Amino acid sequence: MRILMVTDRLAIGGAETHIYELAKFLRGKGHFVALASAGGKSAEMLEEEGFFHHKLPLDRKAPASLWQARRGLIKLLADGDFDMVHAHARLPAALCAPLCRRQGLPFVTTAHWVFDTE
Repeated sequence: MRILMVTDRLAIGGAETHIYELAKFLRGKGHFVALASAGGKSAEMLEEEGFFHHKLPLDRKAPASLWQARRGLIKLLADGDFDMVHAHARLPAALCAPLCRRQGLPFVTTAHWVFDTE
């Protein structure tokens, strides 16, 4: 399976660690995993391990950044022959959902937050 994971940025933190470990696990199971984000330390680490990372301004809400990110995602989805897209942040999810719907691609999103069990 060819999976595109999309998030706002891949710095160092809880969500980024989850994405990093999930990408490695999925690749270990034989899947192709590519990532799109605004970059960061985890993106650099994944690139060093051979993952494809496409840098897009997915961490900014300015109209020009949104337009650039949307155009980049359209091209990435057209060229990548992905089987599914997994978003890990609100802005990437909002951008990817209609693009995936238009192309008939399965789309999932994960909500990363600090949850209280009480």
